[in-house]
Amino acid sequence: MNVQLFGRRAPFGTSAHGALGAGMAGRHTAGDGPAGRRTAGNRPAGDGAADDPAAGRRIAGRRMASRDGAAGDDGFADGVSLRRPGIPPVLGCAAALWASCAAAFSAARLCGADLCFALAVASALASLVGAAVGIARRRMAWALAVCLALGCCLGMGEGTHLHALARAAGETTRAEVQLTLLEDASEGGYAPRALAQMDVPGGGSYRVEATFPEGTAPRYGQRVRADAAVSALDIAQGDRNWSRGTVLSARLSSCDAVSRHPLFQQLVQLRSGAIDRFCDGSQEGALLAALVCGYRPAVRETDLYAAFQTCGLAHLIAVSGAHLVIVTGLFASLLRAVRAPRAPSIVLLVATMCAYLVFSGAPVSALRATVMSSVGVLSYFGKRRPSSLGALGLCVFVLVATAPHAAVSVSFALSALSTAGIVVFSPLVGRLLGCIPVLRAALLREPLALTLSAAVLSQPLACALFYKLPLVSPLANVVCAPLFPLACACGLVCAVAGAVAGAAAAAGVAGIASAIASAAATACWWLSRLAAAALHWLVNVLSAVPFACVPVAVHPIAALALSAAMAAALWLAWNRLRLRHAAAALGIALVLMAGFAFSPDAGDRIVMLDVGQGDAFLLASRGSTLLIDTGNHDAQLLAGLAANHLAHVDSVLVTHGDDDHCGSLDAIAQAVDVDRVILAAPVLASESPNCTDLVARAAKSARQVVGASWGDSFSVGAFSARVVWPHSLAEDGGNGDSLCLYVEYDGDADGVADATALFTGDAEADQLRDIIAESGIGSVDILKVGHHGSRNGMDAAQARTLHPRIALIGVGANNRYGHPADEILGMLEGVGCAVYRTDQDGEVRCMVDAHGIRVRAMN
Repeated sequence: MNVQLFGRRAPFGTSAHGALGAGMAGRHTAGDGPAGRRTAGNRPAGDGAADDPAAGRRIAGRRMASRDGAAGDDGFADGVSLRRPGIPPVLGCAAALWASCAAAFSAARLCGADLCFALAVASALASLVGAAVGIARRRMAWALAVCLALGCCLGMGEGTHLHALARAAGETTRAEVQLTLLEDASEGGYAPRALAQMDVPGGGSYRVEATFPEGTAPRYGQRVRADAAVSALDIAQGDRNWSRGTVLSARLSSCDAVSRHPLFQQLVQLRSGAIDRFCDGSQEGALLAALVCGYRPAVRETDLYAAFQTCGLAHLIAVSGAHLVIVTGLFASLLRAVRAPRAPSIVLLVATMCAYLVFSGAPVSALRATVMSSVGVLSYFGKRRPSSLGALGLCVFVLVATAPHAAVSVSFALSALSTAGIVVFSPLVGRLLGCIPVLRAALLREPLALTLSAAVLSQPLACALFYKLPLVSPLANVVCAPLFPLACACGLVCAVAGAVAGAAAAAGVAGIASAIASAAATACWWLSRLAAAALHWLVNVLSAVPFACVPVAVHPIAALALSAAMAAALWLAWNRLRLRHAAAALGIALVLMAGFAFSPDAGDRIVMLDVGQGDAFLLASRGSTLLIDTGNHDAQLLAGLAANHLAHVDSVLVTHGDDDHCGSLDAIAQAVDVDRVILAAPVLASESPNCTDLVARAAKSARQVVGASWGDSFSVGAFSARVVWPHSLAEDGGNGDSLCLYVEYDGDADGVADATALFTGDAEADQLRDIIAESGIGSVDILKVGHHGSRNGMDAAQARTLHPRIALIGVGANNRYGHPADEILGMLEGVGCAVYRTDQDGEVRCMVDAHGIRVRAMN
């Protein structure tokens, strides 16, 4: 960052992590030691300038001109060229190891233990041979080849271990175990869940997905003793747990706290005390707990978390290395402003990093940033220039080598890419922002530059992984960047001062120091609350902007390729890049991606979206859209909407309040503009908890909530939908009360239906019998099979009456319910029906027109 702790001011981003090594730039460019002699004479950052006295005089002249407030001829605010940072070999090796390990570990999930072991051995031998040849030839290409082979060995080796662990687990067993939480427990649908390290007496230590009893919410670092039912997770069902390095689950019937080593126990209590201090029931308090302590369960229960996601600021709530960089950078700027001595300032910065690490729960990303930053600032004592990219490469190499499953971790990837963006591009971004008069002040420019440079490499991948493009993100970063470090820094001081005051009170020590700590904690608490309140207000305003966020469907490989292309373009254009060029490129990129989301209409269609074990059906015709149910897998729903190029949905119809039908209702509001939510009219009048909760969630997700009664009709382009169930509620909004629709399609507007469809939600044979009798429905072209094809969903007589040509079943792979039932499949096949199911066919599109229906399965 553009800071000056000691000596003269260093260019923005000179050191390892923004501000953290800027003081060393002042020392090493002043002529002390070998590094100082190499850059003596106030050498500018451009290559070869130090060897050309005339060039030095020219640059010095430009620097003097910039002090008068005029931009140099090259368009930068100070007229000084920037040296492009070199790419150290260790970073290239780390990238090769990371990429090959991620590919191998992902492939290992689909292989057996024996094949994984064979590939791991072969890769190990290849790496040994490559190392021997590489040492002899001393070529970088051989080093990269060795790292590629070693990464494959690590990924396959980890896969072998997990497959063997799942095989050994076998059937569910009960045991008394001790668990150490690796993250804060959060609600997982029905009970709190968390990743934990499980110690079995005499049986080793394993990573497990632990489910805790209701009413308990243990936090990161706490240790509990419990009676647990341990079983193997289904590897084929998904890769979420596989990517977290666990194939075991432990369901706890009870748990009791267990003391740890006094030092660890004290650290856990410090963090827990800070969380309790912040979490006072307000949204601002929940936000501060997330920013300072990395505690997100509280903020996820509020509407604020969704607003941050809509604005593209969700990364601010997930503590990472960037948080540590920005917070310590702010402290560095304050130390520079008061002209603090060099050595004490370094010690204070390291102490700040350690304090933030303790209160944030020491996530891997922050731990990596602490190591890198500490190496940078402590290089002053070793009289060496800090190497930020080298430190990043080394940290990535060590982490992947010691925990191969981290290679496919989303948080690790985004954190590492953000850190690399800060290290490489923050000098350039800071210099470009310096051309804007209102951003000449370092305290305004530096946080924004860090945020924008972090997004250069990470934002495309974030869009691909979360299927959302926050169009308002650039503006949100500009207006929120100054408040974020203020809230974090004041919150950190509040946590430290509160811990000191609490310790003094517990020890019965009263005095000036205790009073000062208490006063500092109170003052910083109010300052942090004010900053958090302002941040809260801004995010809510920005998230309410129409089309603030739109769904996009981009493959992660394509996103990484885009990041690489952007990085290469910035690298090649380094000192030739101007602010107007960067603004134009950003605008073009946003227009292109937004244009993809707002692409022309793809024709009249009925689409069964693949949302796993749940329902989500789309009707789209002539610019009008209706979404029937949402499922409960947010990412899959958004991916489906993005694949259909939808940034606006006229109506979302929720058949009933089960989670697998409306669980992603909140997620729609984050990425899609929704006009109204349609519920069964009896649901709006019901006072049952199931119905009132559904109505409340619907009100937050759309501008309007409307009720649909039996017999009501409405149009969706050329589709005409009629409500055929329910008359009233018989199950307090349960399966039997599902809102059912009979849909007719008239593509040529001749008054005769060209296609028909029946959507039944989770209604079963009893309800379907009444629907057919009361509505006079006969043969239909498309049948949404009730209750995911459950055994009670339909009988043979109903199958013959409806005689569907196409049956659609929304069902998850290897689901524990046994859906769809063989009996139902037999009935449908018996009437000549073509059955499509999401677990086998993925998304299914039924394109309809006046001439018929064309079905396309996307798998």
